[in-house]
Amino acid sequence: MCVAARVATAALVAGAFALPIAAVAAGVEETIARVKRSVVAIGTFERTRSPPFQFRGTAFAIGDGTQIVTNAHVLPATLDPDRRETMAVLLPAPPREGSSEPQVQVRAARRVATDHDHDLAVLSIEGGPLPALSLGDSTGVREGRTVYFTGFPIGAVLGVLNMVLVKATKESALTQPSGIAYAVPAEHLRALLARAR
Repeated sequence: MCVAARVATAALVAGAFALPIAAVAAGVEETIARVKRSVVAIGTFERTRSPPFQFRGTAFAIGDGTQIVTNAHVLPATLDPDRRETMAVLLPAPPREGSSEPQVQVRAARRVATDHDHDLAVLSIEGGPLPALSLGDSTGVREGRTVYFTGFPIGAVLGVLNMVLVKATKESALTQPSGIAYAVPAEHLRALLARAR
């Protein structure tokens, strides 16, 4: 996981991963380690495809741990029922006995609610709950505040960012990071979760 230590923003930054500078005192590294357990990759799964899981974005667990939040734009408009394509999340699994190779687990997911105006979606996953993140209060966040993010907006490791403006190409963002990240204010997610019940 990559950690952006400072984010310059001209918009309100208040996602579930936005941690105020006061979190430094509590230990940013420990906080990130805790938060990482709630982050999953989201995509489509088709058993006969190679590879079976097709990554589309990232998401995080909230609520009872079976609710997953992501951007609406990463979800497929349609699935192929003839090929038994489903929405799914990919998450780390314990290594197999006698192996140190990292393992992954695929869990089926279904869309529960969508807010296209704010680019948010709530899914429900099968299986036991994941460690859920608490939703912060976006009303007190001011522009220019230092925040910490886990993940990266270009790979299979980030939560919910509305957009990232980069100065050069997407590929150069890995070697020459730049730009401004815009998060979705938590109040919009709170409203969507209330409608999803």
